[in-house]
Amino acid sequence: MINAYAKAFIILSCEAHLSLYHLFCEVHLSFFYRAKRKIFAVFNNNVYLVASFRKMLKLTNMEKEKLELEYQLKSTSISVLWNMISTSHGLSEWFSETVHVTDEKYVFVWRDHEEPAYLLNMKPLDYISFQWERDKNTDYYFELRIVKHELAGGLSILVTEFAAPEDREDEIRLWNKLITDLRRKLGV
Repeated sequence: MINAYAKAFIILSCEAHLSLYHLFCEVHLSFFYRAKRKIFAVFNNNVYLVASFRKMLKLTNMEKEKLELEYQLKSTSISVLWNMISTSHGLSEWFSETVHVTDEKYVFVWRDHEEPAYLLNMKPLDYISFQWERDKNTDYYFELRIVKHELAGGLSILVTEFAAPEDREDEIRLWNKLITDLRRKLGV
């Protein structure tokens, strides 16, 4: 917990333009405050000047690995599948509880948590890709691509996602669950 002295020091040092960054460490939770290209960290109730904002971004955007997961969807209509992965109504059926869309910004809502993302690219009936707001100014994104199997018939969905190496298995389990929900909604 941040003590009153640390809060007062940060407010005085940062001159009222504060942005809060959360960095979850193995042992401690640290809070990072940004002001005028300076980063102040509260760690065990001590305040430290950390680094420039660019260096802080490198710390918070750890290296991630690309994941590509393909899921068979057998007999479903491509237009129905496209609506499920590209519209706010469709996404709220299986991906999150609610989706709010304003222009190219999508806000995905789960219980009491919101996660904004931006639409990067879309080709109707083919793919849609987003970038989480937390990954802004990086090459990380997630994409949902429809794969048509001409010979065997049927469709697959190819998920491209980026995850930290230690989160890889959790991401795979999450996508397995999400695609199970999508299959149930599609009736396949």
